[in-house]
Amino acid sequence: YHFETLDADFGRLGESLGWTLSEFEENPKAVRNANVVERLGVSLGRLGLFDEAERVMTAAMRLGPDSPSVFAGRSMLYIMQGRFRELDEHQRRYIAATGVNLGDLPRWMTFALGAGHAICGDSTKAIELLEPVMERKPDFRLIDSQNDLSLEFRQLLAYAYQGVGRSADAVHGTREQ
Repeated sequence: YHFETLDADFGRLGESLGWTLSEFEENPKAVRNANVVERLGVSLGRLGLFDEAERVMTAAMRLGPDSPSVFAGRSMLYIMQGRFRELDEHQRRYIAATGVNLGDLPRWMTFALGAGHAICGDSTKAIELLEPVMERKPDFRLIDSQNDLSLEFRQLLAYAYQGVGRSADAVHGTREQ
């Protein structure tokens, strides 16, 4: 998984897919593992093979309908395709189905939710989700996709600030005290 993610972060998408496929070759039971199937769907999506990615992600969702990993992978496919309204609905359904408390979500999932709300125009909800988990001093040396200091999340938070008229916060990247 870590080599798969690292290759994807560096844009080596074919190599990233290779790591995922090797898991299926090494373990035939992986086809029944929702998390592994989800990762295959995301890898295919990164390559722009969206029809195949959708088919694989549907299988992953059948295998693990309440899996956080499958939820995140499905969300990533929506983002890759620019299907932001569907992303927002998907996120709302997941939260309703699992009864998860937003404060208990892993940081990476909170970022996915906040990003979806920002993109769909729900600036207030985006700020509510992104502010508490956003660090103030980014470490630009980090490239990991799990890096909660990544530029795109900062930009989405700034966009959400603009959406509610908090231009100073958008410029400075911090909320006014």
